[in-house]
Amino acid sequence: MDKNCPVGVMDSGVGGISILRALTSYLPEEDYIFYADSAHAPYGEKERDEIKRLSMRAAGILMDHGCKALVVACNTATAAAIVDLRAKYPEIPVVGLEPALKPAALSMPHPRIVVMATLFTLKEDKFLNLERQFEDQAEIIPVPCPMLVRFVERGELYSQAVVDYVRQQLAPYQDRPIDAIVLGCTHFPFVRKAVIEAAGPGVRLFDSEDGVERRLKKLLEERDMLHEPGKRGTVKFLSSKGIEGLEICRRLYEM
Repeated sequence: MDKNCPVGVMDSGVGGISILRALTSYLPEEDYIFYADSAHAPYGEKERDEIKRLSMRAAGILMDHGCKALVVACNTATAAAIVDLRAKYPEIPVVGLEPALKPAALSMPHPRIVVMATLFTLKEDKFLNLERQFEDQAEIIPVPCPMLVRFVERGELYSQAVVDYVRQQLAPYQDRPIDAIVLGCTHFPFVRKAVIEAAGPGVRLFDSEDGVERRLKKLLEERDMLHEPGKRGTVKFLSSKGIEGLEICRRLYEM
């Protein structure tokens, strides 16, 4: 495989563009192909076998384009399929995500943390093990927010409806101050403004972007697969939702 082959980035929809933007900023000379499976979003409301099937299909589409690495820019797909993806493609780096609970838990003494994510992410062993790891260092409150994925998929990033939905989800836990919110789905950084407004001042936000780009660079370096230095790389979008999906991808990427 040539080092100038593209990096594949996949998500259940358009949320993974938040990860793509971090990657293109940190590794600008790489070429990227982003696949948004928006026709089947959200994954977080489906059963494990279906999520795994869709994830393997998405990865296969990217591998058909000759990708030298795969970034699973979706917490739900990571939880359901990362082991199978690494087993199927052992010859390339396969990078997954996890909610940014660790930096949130270590950000202050015993913080009160809300983890906003899909229901599937929050009930899977990957998150439950992470939660147990930090349960003595923080109060951790899992909060499923499935509708936020749907808002972002249709390009509604800030509206009174989005703010009201976040307020509704947080309301049962605002009897005491919330110190931090972990945005445990790659769609959620796109509604950051609405989350901040709903949560109120003084709440710190953490998301899954931090560290993914450094992990990818390290793995490519170890294989001598970093792109040859030169001009800025390209970005290509693919979407299972056709032209409508591609338009939203480009809009979010160019924000």
